[in-house]
Amino acid sequence: MNENNEATLHFLDYWRVIKLRWTLILIVFLLVTIVAGVTCYFLPREYASKVTIEVKPDETAMKIFSAETGLRQMGGGRIGTTQFQILMSKEVLYPVIDALNLTEKWARDGRPLPKDQAYGRLRRAMKESREIRETDMLEVIVYSIRPQEAADIANTVAQVYQDKRRKDQMDYLSTSLSEVDAEVAKKRRVVDEAREEMQKKAAEDGIVDLNPENIETAQTPEIGVVQRMEGQVNEASIHLAELRAQLTEIDKLKPEELMTAAQQLNIQDSTITKIIPIYQDAVVEETRLLNYGLGENHPRIKALRAQKDTWSKQLTEQVNTLRTTLGIRLAVEQAKFDVLNKRLEEARGELAGSRKQTVGYLNAKGSYINAKRLMEAAESRLETQRMQLGMTISTGRIWEHAEPAAGPSRPNIPTYMTMAMAVGLIIGVGIAFFLEYLDTSVKTLDEVERFLNTPVLAVIPKGISYLAHNPGDSPDAEAYRILQTNLEFNRKDPNANTITLVSGGLGEGKSTTLNNLACTYARGGYNTLVVDADLRRAAQHTMFELENKNGLSDVLLGRVRLEEGVQPTKVPNLSLLPAGKMPEDATGILNSAAMSELITRVKGEYDIIFFDSPPILGLSDASILARDVDITLMVVQYRRFPRSMLMRVRQAVLHVGGNLLGAVLNNVDIKRDSNYQYYTQYYDYYGSTRKKGKEKPLAAATAGKDTATTTSSSDEY
Repeated sequence: MNENNEATLHFLDYWRVIKLRWTLILIVFLLVTIVAGVTCYFLPREYASKVTIEVKPDETAMKIFSAETGLRQMGGGRIGTTQFQILMSKEVLYPVIDALNLTEKWARDGRPLPKDQAYGRLRRAMKESREIRETDMLEVIVYSIRPQEAADIANTVAQVYQDKRRKDQMDYLSTSLSEVDAEVAKKRRVVDEAREEMQKKAAEDGIVDLNPENIETAQTPEIGVVQRMEGQVNEASIHLAELRAQLTEIDKLKPEELMTAAQQLNIQDSTITKIIPIYQDAVVEETRLLNYGLGENHPRIKALRAQKDTWSKQLTEQVNTLRTTLGIRLAVEQAKFDVLNKRLEEARGELAGSRKQTVGYLNAKGSYINAKRLMEAAESRLETQRMQLGMTISTGRIWEHAEPAAGPSRPNIPTYMTMAMAVGLIIGVGIAFFLEYLDTSVKTLDEVERFLNTPVLAVIPKGISYLAHNPGDSPDAEAYRILQTNLEFNRKDPNANTITLVSGGLGEGKSTTLNNLACTYARGGYNTLVVDADLRRAAQHTMFELENKNGLSDVLLGRVRLEEGVQPTKVPNLSLLPAGKMPEDATGILNSAAMSELITRVKGEYDIIFFDSPPILGLSDASILARDVDITLMVVQYRRFPRSMLMRVRQAVLHVGGNLLGAVLNNVDIKRDSNYQYYTQYYDYYGSTRKKGKEKPLAAATAGKDTATTTSSSDEY
């Protein structure tokens, strides 16, 4: 479950970055799209023409002869891939350039284009040409700003390719023919040498060969005798085995069983062959009569059974006679087999002696006959090559001729624009995330608490108005009520009632936050005093629409009494001690005994006192106030200053011994960052969003200031 929640949180973080920087993403997207659109508008329109060629295998590939392997076919591999590379080579495209005079047509400034540059341009125009997978088809696609030129180039490429391939094959045939002719002459010399060697061996060994051109007739008489006798021995052995099998089966069978097994045993006895059918017919007739209802004692039944007994006895006698005959034949065949086997052994002995005499001749004859066969095959191939020279060679076929295109094929504006929009969106999102990565400002409550080691007491949305000018209840006041509540819970000592708000730089909303927080306390029944201790750039009197004649500086210098400097505001229970006239030494006045006495006095006269101060970095005024007051709150503007600067603010407060109670995350854009909507849900309880027509915006409230006007939920400090 935790893993799922973490993954969801990461997705929401990404979506938050996109929402926060959607303007940048949109600008980049529009820029890329507009640039792509302008580019497509000015790109030249190109027309495509296509010709489809079927490439046939090379039927004239020569057979190369070798003594080791005989004949073997040259070539192999995918013909389409090979021929496509040939088609795109200079040997094919240079003639196309010459045929169409492309160097002149593509001339620059009146000067003909060099042929190698014309070749490169033609290759680029044919960039999308390809071979069709799993076929021997090639597609030649040519692009040109002139449709007729594209069609002419495609058709010329196909024609030049076919003419070149046909010429190459004819040249190959002529060259191969001369090579084969030389090979045939070489084979003839080998045959003549083998014939002379065979004749020499025959004369030396005294061998007479009636047919020297046939390897089978090269056998000696002894070999023929052995082969003939081996055949006789094998035949006698088979016949002997057959007689033994017949005799064994006859001994096993009864006479009545012999009737059915006679044919399977191949018994050639005329008496048995004659009696068995008669006996079987009698058995069938007996069965038929019994089935018709004749009894066992019927005369016909008795007559049939008497005949069956007679024939059975005859069969038994004849089987016994057959056994005796087969035994005699078996003994005769065994004797014959023994004699033949003995003669075969004698013949083999004579053959072993004669083989030593004829082995040289037989080897010479075998070499001669093999050489002769190779020569005959070479002569046959030579004749075939001569016939092919007179035939028309088919190298392929053009199935689809190129025609001028009716409309441009490039640029594909819908595709280009779609890709441009996708690229623009990707680049925009990438830049947004890159800027988010480079942005080290505070973005979340977790970052404030982690880097500052300080709790966040409240989240102040962007666009908050001055509460002093809104007498009625409003959702804007709820953020400060939350801040007041958290401040009271964390303010352990009720007597710790002097509070200052500090910030690292100008414009973080410190003075506005203090002003609205003071109004919230006052409306809650607290006797509240706001002391404008920013003597250099006083702002509180402007927010309350009061004069800045006599103030803090005058009280500290003894020009006026405290009661004369404090002015009541329009908010009940809320008073203001303005900054007063700018002294020569503002730091010295604040860091004085008079200031300490003033803080001690107001602590006893008011329930809560707020001291406005300048930015703490670069000026010592805020550090003095942080040291002297009871509580210090740090105002951090959302996505304003880097984290390192805020950490220095915290260190500055702690270095002077200040009590940093917590931080306020100010000016949060809850509309763009949904993570903070949970902290500002109180707007839903007020029925609708802020009614800005009834609220006095900050810019109007500060229009009379000498400094630049503040934005919503922020001021000069």
